[in-house]
Amino acid sequence: MAGPESENALKLVDVGLRFPGAPAPLLDGFSLRLPRGQVSALVGPSGCGKSTLLRLLAGLLPPDRGAVDLAGLAEAPGARGFVFQAPNLLPWRTVAENVALPLQLAGIDDPAAVDAALDRVGLASARGLHPHALSGGMRMRVSLARALVTRPALLLLDEPFGALDAITRRGLQAAFAEVWSRLETTVVMVTHDVEEAVLMADVVVVLGGAPLSVRAWHAVKRASPRGPAGRFSSAVGDQVRRLEAAL
Repeated sequence: MAGPESENALKLVDVGLRFPGAPAPLLDGFSLRLPRGQVSALVGPSGCGKSTLLRLLAGLLPPDRGAVDLAGLAEAPGARGFVFQAPNLLPWRTVAENVALPLQLAGIDDPAAVDAALDRVGLASARGLHPHALSGGMRMRVSLARALVTRPALLLLDEPFGALDAITRRGLQAAFAEVWSRLETTVVMVTHDVEEAVLMADVVVVLGGAPLSVRAWHAVKRASPRGPAGRFSSAVGDQVRRLEAAL
């Protein structure tokens, strides 16, 4: 099994999954460990199964066989937060009302938690706006705040920065790095960008093949703070090249 030997690790053990009508299983005896309390990035070719792994971790998709062990991170309501590739905001609700949705679904009225989540992503002044009045980057910040409002023990990110321009993307990377430094929640993120994976994560897992397998498991060596500021360092470049060779 790829990953650290730790009782506190998130584990997928001997997982099998085949979608109806598919000629072959997507996962067949797939196993992986991911560290608790850190950021793990999953990279690999489009369509290889990265987002499917996130959905297994989120409990949105049951495996046909095997086990998904979240090391106790998903025991409480709201313990898992999910940020999808698109913001998926409700257009008739304000920013604050969109962020409050997970709390309302759990029967919780906590305006202070909504305010705190908006503060974390730098959108306190936009709480009364509707999604149509926001830029793409702002909408993704709202989506991140919505995922953070319950202070999840496990945060799952499915390419949340992928559709953004380079400047907006770096701004969101920096915002996420700042949020994580204060919350230090366990994060698993999917990205197609190997450089982004090295800049943002503590662990990078390179995936590929059919059925899916782990091609490389890499502990990031960080010479600068997490985030886009380190993208010009030689240490980042060396690690990116090594991981791209494993794709």
